[in-house]
Amino acid sequence: MDVDVRMLLEDGEAWDGEGEDGTWKDGVGTLRRLATSLRANRTRGGDPTLEDVLSGRTDARTAIEDAEENLKERETKAVGAFCASVDELEALHGRLRECDVALSAMEDVLGGFQQSLGNLSSEIRQLQSQSHVMSVQLKNRRLAEAQLADFLKHTAVPPAMVGEITGKGDVGSDAFAAQLRSLHGKLEFVKGDPRAGRAVALGDVEPELEKLRIKAVSRVRDYLMHKFSTLRKPKTNFQIIQQNVLRKHIDLIRFLQEHGGEVFGEVHASYVDTMSKVYMAHFHNYTAALMRLLKETAGPQTLLAGEEHRGAFSGLFTSVGKGSSAMPGIVATDNSNAPEAYQIGARGEILEELDAPPRIPHVAEAKKEKLPYEEVFRCMQKLLMETSTSEFVFCTDFFGETKTYSRVFAGATSIVEENVTTAMPSLYDPMTLLLVIRVNSQHQSVMLDRSLHCLDTHFDRVAMLAWPRLKAVFDAHLVSLRQAQGSALVTKHPGPHLINKRFAELAKSIFILNTKFDDAQIDHSMDRISGGVCNVLLRIAGTFKVKRMQMVFLVNNYDAILGVLRSASTEESIEQKNDALLKMIEYYEELLKTNTDVVVEDILMGRFGGLISYVKKVEKSNNLESTRGAKADEAEAQRLLADFSKVWKQSIDAVYREVVATFQEPTGYAVLKSVFTQFLLYYTRFLDTLKRGPPSSQELAKKAVMIPSIMYEIKRYSQALE
Repeated sequence: MDVDVRMLLEDGEAWDGEGEDGTWKDGVGTLRRLATSLRANRTRGGDPTLEDVLSGRTDARTAIEDAEENLKERETKAVGAFCASVDELEALHGRLRECDVALSAMEDVLGGFQQSLGNLSSEIRQLQSQSHVMSVQLKNRRLAEAQLADFLKHTAVPPAMVGEITGKGDVGSDAFAAQLRSLHGKLEFVKGDPRAGRAVALGDVEPELEKLRIKAVSRVRDYLMHKFSTLRKPKTNFQIIQQNVLRKHIDLIRFLQEHGGEVFGEVHASYVDTMSKVYMAHFHNYTAALMRLLKETAGPQTLLAGEEHRGAFSGLFTSVGKGSSAMPGIVATDNSNAPEAYQIGARGEILEELDAPPRIPHVAEAKKEKLPYEEVFRCMQKLLMETSTSEFVFCTDFFGETKTYSRVFAGATSIVEENVTTAMPSLYDPMTLLLVIRVNSQHQSVMLDRSLHCLDTHFDRVAMLAWPRLKAVFDAHLVSLRQAQGSALVTKHPGPHLINKRFAELAKSIFILNTKFDDAQIDHSMDRISGGVCNVLLRIAGTFKVKRMQMVFLVNNYDAILGVLRSASTEESIEQKNDALLKMIEYYEELLKTNTDVVVEDILMGRFGGLISYVKKVEKSNNLESTRGAKADEAEAQRLLADFSKVWKQSIDAVYREVVATFQEPTGYAVLKSVFTQFLLYYTRFLDTLKRGPPSSQELAKKAVMIPSIMYEIKRYSQALE
């Protein structure tokens, strides 16, 4: 079967079959591949000859013959060129053989060099192994050397140590302390190191170390006992000895603690016994000297209700402290009629001088000074604090524990506590007791700031003594008020009563001392006493037969209390306002206002009763439209105006004289001001009732005394009191 090649080039899909016998299948496939190759050649630009054949411009056979001729011609030229280059190729072959020989020789050299390097690497590995073995051996030898040196250091007894400890050296020297530390190290090694038990040489050394230990303990004991004995000498500054002498020998006492056994117990007991007696004698003499400077204190007769009632409540005191007997040195003064006994004065400054050094008794005695008990207490406790701080620090450093301090200082602390315990039943002054409480509390804060708790138990005991006593004194004041009778409730003058004066000063003093602390139980106690005072004042006021005098008495007393309390309030800064004090001031201001209003009304009714009654009647009726009533009111108003015009100046003068005679300053001025103010209000209301009436009443108002005239007269009297 003939196949059109051009048709295959144009459309390779034109025929995809085989002949009837199937023999054309492979041939056609080959033609297809040829057609694909020809199309690719045409796409790349193609061969002109091939294009001519394919396009039919050239015969295929002719083109093939031309191609074969061309190929033969090229083959002939290639063979000729090869023959012409035979000599050159032979020379190149010779040079290649020479290079091969040289490369073979070089291979042999490099092989030998590689073998040498292998041998060298083996030698290096061998040297590394030997070096590691030698390093381990060196390390083991050094470790053995260190252990042996350490063993020899802790077992060998050098002659210098023997000489220093056995008697040639001064126990207090640094050299002795150094040898003692070295001996301590050797003894600890022998006692606790497991190597020591396996050492045969220790059998020769251990007895010598024990002899040195015994000798060192003996010499240290004698030295410390001698130093302790110097503390007993009179007028010895034992704190200087502690700080400058004993503290340097901490190594000695540590050696005794570790190796002294019973000897340390003996030395320790000697120090405790010595210092305990020194402190007890010191504080006993100091407190006794201070008590000789004690100022006379308030006795039971200074209770608010006076001396005659103290027997009824003496049992309140026997339950606090050690009975009611007075402490030697504390003398109760009889100043029951002096409100100054309740004034705080400069005593409160003690709270600002807590850090002041304790007083020197003989210096104060030479100046003939007398001290209140709170100052005596401050001095005792200040000395106790400073001494205990020094002793606590020393005992902690020197002995390494705090139990020694407790044993040393127990006696001194008990002397101060015994003084407070004995003094409490003799103290009736609440300011003294409160100051003791405040000083004790502040001192405790100082010790806490120092991070020291060695006196906590002492502070708590003092507080447990002072607080119940203060409560008992407050209760005694309250009971004295409740049981007051007889002459205590009788007075002929409506001025401030003695009980009232005492309470005012007492309240002021207590509130001043409580300002920075805001102690609720103190405020509560003062509220209770205030209630008792008010009840007593009402009972005393009831002894006056005239109602006005009862009110006058209450006004005078309430105003007196306020005057004192206000002075306490003005002494406080804005940051230190006492709420309880302000509350009490408000309470008495209300009482004063209520009773002043009653007195003012009574005074005005006595001088201007008709006018006041008329005003109240008209304002109450509110019936100005009644003609009959208006005529009656107008007639009465005319009569009242006529009478008032005649006597108003004399009445104002009489009111002025009555107030001045009845009230003390500054109460009188306040009452007179209230009387005049209320009088002007009544008179103004009287004129207003006339102005709201018929024309005839209004005419009366125009003829009445003018208010400016009355105010001028009132001002003249008011200025007389300023």
